[in-house]
Amino acid sequence: MNFNNVSHPDFALLMQLHPDTDMYSHLRPIIDFVKAQGNEPHRDEFMNDKSSMSLYFFKGPIDPDLIRSTFELPASITIDSEGNIHDHNWATVIYSNHTYNPWINPLI
Repeated sequence: MNFNNVSHPDFALLMQLHPDTDMYSHLRPIIDFVKAQGNEPHRDEFMNDKSSMSLYFFKGPIDPDLIRSTFELPASITIDSEGNIHDHNWATVIYSNHTYNPWINPLI
């Protein structure tokens, strides 16, 4: 996947310094941690919806307090009371306790 057309200046610098990086690398430690707790994703990949948001779906709940106590999150990454993790800089959401419904979520 080529990210050269991504216009975010921090990402352009990151790609120069670490060409093997993708736009989700900063979220992978959180995903790996949640998976290590026994929570399984519906699909182990980010998906894009029609509005170009990047979405990742976990089957089980994510404990927001455990994430906050384990990771030092920047202001641009928030976690709501349901455990959904929002990356506001990259329009990305990691969903907690997601129930698969092909009529509502045809992407997965």
